Amino acid sequence: MPDLKIFFITNRNVVNYEERPWFGSRFNRDGPHALRFGVAYGKRQQDDTYPYVVEKVEIAPEHLTQVDDDNRVVGSRVVLEGL
Repeated sequence: MPDLKIFFITNRNVVNYEERPWFGSRFNRDGPHALRFGVAYGKRQQDDTYPYVVEKVEIAPEHLTQVDDDNRVVGSRVVLEGL
């Protein structure tokens, strides 16, 4: 079980999504409104400089192109329900 669970929102570009979800150093090309929601899990370290290390990042799925609301998956809804 993780020692730390952080809910996040970012407009950074997603890199290595399939292999290991992570974010790049640039903003999302789609613009500042292209937010991604997710959860990061951390583990406590003995090192005082970096007391936690990120072990896993989960980016909430989004399928915003669905026409009807019943099939639309909104990342913010997924993460906020977990919060």
